[in-house]
Amino acid sequence: MIVVLDSNIWISQLGLNSTVGTAVRFFIKERKAQIALPEVIRLETEHNLRDSLNGHISEIRKSHGALLMVFGHLKEVVLPDKDAVDKKVAEVFTATGLDIVDIPFSTDSARNSFVRAVRKLPPSDKSQQFKDGMIWADCLELLRQDDVFLVTEDKAFFQDRDYSKGLSNVLAEETKQVKHSLKLLPSLDRLLEDIRVEVILDEQLLASSFYEQNKEAVDQILSKNGFEVQSGPKVERKLFATENPAKMYLSFTITYECKDVTEEGRFGGVLLVRGDGFYYRELSSFEQLKSLGEELRFNLKDGSEKQFRNVVLRAAGITIGHKEVMHTVRYELD
Repeated sequence: MIVVLDSNIWISQLGLNSTVGTAVRFFIKERKAQIALPEVIRLETEHNLRDSLNGHISEIRKSHGALLMVFGHLKEVVLPDKDAVDKKVAEVFTATGLDIVDIPFSTDSARNSFVRAVRKLPPSDKSQQFKDGMIWADCLELLRQDDVFLVTEDKAFFQDRDYSKGLSNVLAEETKQVKHSLKLLPSLDRLLEDIRVEVILDEQLLASSFYEQNKEAVDQILSKNGFEVQSGPKVERKLFATENPAKMYLSFTITYECKDVTEEGRFGGVLLVRGDGFYYRELSSFEQLKSLGEELRFNLKDGSEKQFRNVVLRAAGITIGHKEVMHTVRYELD
């Protein structure tokens, strides 16, 4: 599978750092698909993204200046300079963590695009869209290798410029000359519907990994109250894509059935452990698994219920001066 994202997608989804972009990156990596990047898309994305970032910086400075005039004194706003913007723009594609294949500008694609504009063929039938013609020529070449998903907001590729009608009939006819198929989509949400796959996770490995990393807390609540594990574990979990497509965030509850070892006639013992952490799928590794609290429930000999809880509080670190804010994304995969 090869995915081609038009520049309007790269720009509107902030280099796939948006919430839906995060999910798309995860499933593209999960399916071992490639991102094909025609040079015309790279150049337009870099140019427009640079202008967009510089525009945001300019607006913030302008607004801060207006507030400063009113309040008289404010904390200094620290913003990226020109070099930082240029560096970030240059990294926008490699920072996705995906397998990206560059498609260099070629005279064959340029000639194909020019002929389309002259003959007024889609996607250059209404205006001389040289870039769109280049993208289409590159897609036809890619179709010789694998199936292609083209995602673009540009209506020039769609029949009667209507998203609901799909690929232009003229363009669809051209795809019949090549081995593989092309699917045209107007948004990342639509792409997500097509590339989503079920994520399988070894829940027993999760439970054993959690116990290894939190053995003391689990054993303590059991031994302190005179119980031991009888059966289990049973795992309930939720998985989330993160800003790193190789890393998943997960929250979970692990349940153990427990038995009384004090001969006090207590029964129906259940230990629930809630936690979260990260899963690195390629390594089949769970890291930073933390307990959010343990709860032991059981019935006394007379049938009444009793509970013991350990609640874990996570304190934020103390910050002196300006706090550095990190971009994080959580997109539920289940």
